[in-house]
Amino acid sequence: MIHMTTQHIIAVCGYIPTVAGCAPALVSRLVCSRFSSGAFFYFRVFLRGVGVRPAAHISLSSLAALAGSEISASLASAATDRAQISAYDDMYSEGDPAITITYTANSNYYINSITINNTTVTINASEPANYSSMTGTQYKVWRSSASAVAVTLYACTANVSVVGDVGQTLNYTTGNNITVSSYSRANYSSVQGTLNASVSAGYYPQISYAGSQPITLYNTSGSGSVGGLNFNYTFSNSALSITFTNLPAGVDNIPTISLTATNSVVITVNVNDGSFGGVIVESGGAATAGTGNYALGSTINIYATPAPNCAFLYWIDEDNPDVQISQNPLSVQVTGEKTYTAVFASNLLEDVAVVADYGGSAEIVGEDFENLQPTDEITLVSRVKITGYRFVGWYDGETLLGTSASIRLQYGQIEGKLITARFEYVSNTNMNDSTNTDNDFA
Repeated sequence: MIHMTTQHIIAVCGYIPTVAGCAPALVSRLVCSRFSSGAFFYFRVFLRGVGVRPAAHISLSSLAALAGSEISASLASAATDRAQISAYDDMYSEGDPAITITYTANSNYYINSITINNTTVTINASEPANYSSMTGTQYKVWRSSASAVAVTLYACTANVSVVGDVGQTLNYTTGNNITVSSYSRANYSSVQGTLNASVSAGYYPQISYAGSQPITLYNTSGSGSVGGLNFNYTFSNSALSITFTNLPAGVDNIPTISLTATNSVVITVNVNDGSFGGVIVESGGAATAGTGNYALGSTINIYATPAPNCAFLYWIDEDNPDVQISQNPLSVQVTGEKTYTAVFASNLLEDVAVVADYGGSAEIVGEDFENLQPTDEITLVSRVKITGYRFVGWYDGETLLGTSASIRLQYGQIEGKLITARFEYVSNTNMNDSTNTDNDFA
């Protein structure tokens, strides 16, 4: 920043009899420019007069004694972001002792603060009707646009140091193994912004916002929502690009995105009915019950453990739900996020298994099953376990056996078979309660 004493003036209004041998002239405009380094500003005064060749560079100190109304100021941007800000003055008329300096931030930045004579002043949302005052200085400061702040100085009789500081229009924090290379958001009014980052080899990016749980981005592209922000992304060869489409607008709502990276993935393990059995996951000699994070490239073994009088039937891989996997334990090479479901059945009777679709449960009820005859009746009971689902019917393969939630079937009819209680999703409000709660024996 140029140091200017009381003998240096930013603008003078009045007639100057003679300057360096020139004829009388009128100071008509002040132009504030910036050196190519972006670090300082210098000032040029243009003179005009009839038949007078304007002096290109006249020392401001030589004009000080000739000035009428004085406005003395020096301009600079904050040391941290000088390259991101510029300033220029508006034309003023002769005899008007006011000058307006407009600070404009580069794209991706906004004017964060204005300091006059080492005092931070309020930036108003629009031009105030009246001037504010501090010792020897009257001023107005307001946002003239999302990228600019205007400062008007009026009838100042002392040096005025005006300093502008900038902030980013999109903030971010990062953890280990991920580095933001660039971001773009034109100004704080824009609802769209993009973050570009590089991720260490073998790691996956994670994103969170406003205290939300991190979301891991496993795929090469995709979309989603985190903390209420909608986004789409690409992730290839360790290069990540995330574009947000509904950022909060306004200078008081600058968002901060959190980026982290992980070299493990989530393997989700479910059971069709927890009363029929559970699962244990073995990894590296340690055993855990169910869902967990596991290192990429490792191998885990998932054990299905049926409850007493129940039986394990098969695994379902949610990526390929039509395939039944009978292997137990299930050996899994961890290459990405996966979900497996262990399907168990109530197996109180020899050679009879009962299982339920997702959304409900099914079981054989009773105590005395010794010396059963083919015509003896067995009671099967189904229940809705998840809101929004309803019971459809009992099936032997694709053959419908009945639609009552509780049903009696002859032992000879179901011996050696897998009986399935089928459930279907309806909605949270459009449910047939009579179907779900019908416990009358058929």
